[in-house]
Amino acid sequence: ISDILMPKMDGFRLCREVRRSASFAHVPFIVYSGTFCSPEDQKLAMDLGASHYLRKPCSLDLMLEAVRSAGDELASRGRPTPVGPESELMRRYGEALVRKLEVRSAQLELRVRERTEELSRTIETLREEVERRTVAERELQLRSAQLRRLASELALAEHRERRRVAHVLHENLQQLLVAATFRLAPLERAADPDLRRSAVATHELIDRSIEVSRSLTVELSPPVL
Repeated sequence: ISDILMPKMDGFRLCREVRRSASFAHVPFIVYSGTFCSPEDQKLAMDLGASHYLRKPCSLDLMLEAVRSAGDELASRGRPTPVGPESELMRRYGEALVRKLEVRSAQLELRVRERTEELSRTIETLREEVERRTVAERELQLRSAQLRRLASELALAEHRERRRVAHVLHENLQQLLVAATFRLAPLERAADPDLRRSAVATHELIDRSIEVSRSLTVELSPPVL
């Protein structure tokens, strides 16, 4: 049982050599192939002396039946012999190989074209992904720059607001509180003891308010060292 496509000698040539060998010419020869399956290929195998031609895949029962049938034919008819002149068989053998090479070449070309198209699609997909990531990276950099600019503007605005509030505390509130203490001075010397106590308590509250406002002024706008 022999395939057609084999590394060193194809099945057609092997069948021919078996039939030309005095030691093996009587052995039934079954061709078992999944590639050389055309009617011309099958006829060539039989004309070269094959006992049977099986097409891949086939069941084990069918293969065993072919082996038994080949043995029975050998017993009843004798060994198969090549049909036709040697030159004619070799010509047909060459044509069969050429046909198969053409088919294989077309299949290979189709496969190469398909793989090339697949590779082109993959490259295009990768190119689009790189472009998408590049755009996303640029957008991220732009947003980061915007956030940094906004953070800087916010810090500057906060600084300006602190200075404004500190100015209000220092220039307005503290001066008003100091002026209020001057207005309380006569009341602290009043004849009425209740009025004096009230004026003193109010003066103390104003002094504490001045200290708090000064602390806030320093905290909001610390002096430059």
